[in-house]
Amino acid sequence: MKEASSRIVQSQWAIVPAGGWLWLGGVIATALPLVAVWLPPFVAPEVQAVLMRVFLPLCHQLPARSIHWHGVQLAVCDRCTGLYTGIFVGACIAPWIRTGWQRLGARRASWVLLGSGALLGIHWLLPVVGVWPGTMLGRYATGVIFGSVASSYVWHVLAPPARAAAPPESAPRC
Repeated sequence: MKEASSRIVQSQWAIVPAGGWLWLGGVIATALPLVAVWLPPFVAPEVQAVLMRVFLPLCHQLPARSIHWHGVQLAVCDRCTGLYTGIFVGACIAPWIRTGWQRLGARRASWVLLGSGALLGIHWLLPVVGVWPGTMLGRYATGVIFGSVASSYVWHVLAPPARAAAPPESAPRC
């Protein structure tokens, strides 16, 4: 009984070969930009300026559309902060939701990814055309949703398929 349960865990963790180092590396790699986004309120003004310049090509950084912590603006806007958060969350949960992506199949999984991107796009478009003003929470939430779906999808696509458990030594061979 114990062997069977270890095979299940082993196949569940096929996304993280070599004891989880690949997964841990991915989590760390997605955490670093998220930490950099949140650093400006906690560092000297000179470092804040450098961080803002680093993220400027990636985000508009409009003060009215950015999170402020103790009066200091984060390095990116609400939506980009949500995207970075979602990318990190998606990397963290990827091993546990891999089977969900597999069950969906390639076509339906692509629709889930497209749908989360459409949600983000619609939330961006409605204020542009004047339907509604949009909110910080809405921009952040749609960023988290798309970022986590996209990140976990990428992990699913790039991860090697789970290997079948080897037959026991006592099993007859054909």
